[in-house]
Amino acid sequence: MKEKRLKGSTKCRRTRFVKTALGISVMLVSGPSFAHQIYKGSHFDATINTTLYEGIQYGTGLNYGAGVNGDKQRTNLESAIEPDLNLSWTQGQSTFYGELSIIGAGTGGDGSLGGNSFTAAGDTGFETEQAHVGWRYKDIDLSAGAQDFTVGDGFIISDGNFDTGATTGEYWITPHTAWRNSAILRVNTKPLRGDAFYLKAGKSWGYPELAGGDVAYTLPGDTGTLGAMYFNIFKDQYDRFGVYPYAGMDVYTIRAHGIQFPFLPNMKFYSEYAHQGGKVEGTDLTRDANAWYFEGAYQFKKVRWTPELTYRYSHFSGAKQGQNAALDYQGLFYFTSARGWDTWYQGEIAGEYQLFNENQNTQMVKLKAYPNDQWDVALIYFNNQLDQPQYYGQPLTSTDWSNEVNLEAEYYPTKNLYILGLVGWAAPGAAAKQVYGSGQDFTVAEAYLQYTF
Repeated sequence: MKEKRLKGSTKCRRTRFVKTALGISVMLVSGPSFAHQIYKGSHFDATINTTLYEGIQYGTGLNYGAGVNGDKQRTNLESAIEPDLNLSWTQGQSTFYGELSIIGAGTGGDGSLGGNSFTAAGDTGFETEQAHVGWRYKDIDLSAGAQDFTVGDGFIISDGNFDTGATTGEYWITPHTAWRNSAILRVNTKPLRGDAFYLKAGKSWGYPELAGGDVAYTLPGDTGTLGAMYFNIFKDQYDRFGVYPYAGMDVYTIRAHGIQFPFLPNMKFYSEYAHQGGKVEGTDLTRDANAWYFEGAYQFKKVRWTPELTYRYSHFSGAKQGQNAALDYQGLFYFTSARGWDTWYQGEIAGEYQLFNENQNTQMVKLKAYPNDQWDVALIYFNNQLDQPQYYGQPLTSTDWSNEVNLEAEYYPTKNLYILGLVGWAAPGAAAKQVYGSGQDFTVAEAYLQYTF
């Protein structure tokens, strides 16, 4: 990302932002939750709801002591609101539907805690999010426009809008996930289902356009899913890191998710492999890169709080020194998933601001427990290594990037309210010290709220 100057970060402005954001949050959490049903008839239905997103972060030792635009510590405040209108009309076995939502967002405080400042104080954004129509008949669903679309657990295809302050007004709270444009055909004939898709991502991705298909098979007894996907990125304006555009890329993936074996009833396995090939548009360069992961999760169902222990190893290939950067695996449209906040942003520090699932080998160990139906707590450890001793083309003498620990608590008392509290600490390895020229520990404390009313 390009460097940005901080804009208007005065104490008065910061205080006003905090009071407004916290005041709205308290009012909404303490009040009743509801969705407005504008109209309900025998065939036509119209509802509207509104979602509030609030985030506050405090960090010290930013970029391992190198700072962000001169700041060694920062407080970042982000807020967004999204009114959402849903319409549906049913006639016989056919349903026609549509959705329209608009997000207004802004950043206060000092701006984002890492990178080269993905957001700055005073950044604002206002744009449509969902804007699509569709038709559903039995097992067939055809839709077009701006909408969410995820394949598997979001390892490759999930987020169509890489939020940055310059384009969306915020970064960390990520309310924008919809693809800017799409045409999707879903066919769900259990246990086999398939999707054919055209997708266009947002400005921060460089407006890449891709087309392809996915097929998935649910194993007997819902003991897991096997799947495969192919797509081609056929158009692009620029790559977000300014190396090579995505255009010309072929992507092939195979996956196995939630696999259970009769002799290990409390264990689930997850794995996926992706290969990037094809020519880099406008050059004679041929891509040859891959990414994969393997994960096992065991839940102690007879132990109090039913804790779950997870181990994952993930690999994203990097180009060797002297090789062309086309051999780097390029991080695609990953995001969080139903499996958790921390699924593919691997660490609140390294995953959010430094390593973007590119030229990276990461081991994760997570212990998560559920005190009751409304809480969970997790302790997560990440060991981050570069696959090759280079950082976006900068030669290094080590691949040791960082060790990171995250302690998080999630609270979800109703289907309308979600709150996250998190503390993260990262110690730089030799590679990170070489990149940033310093070696302090990087620490963050964060809180996030999402409320739909």
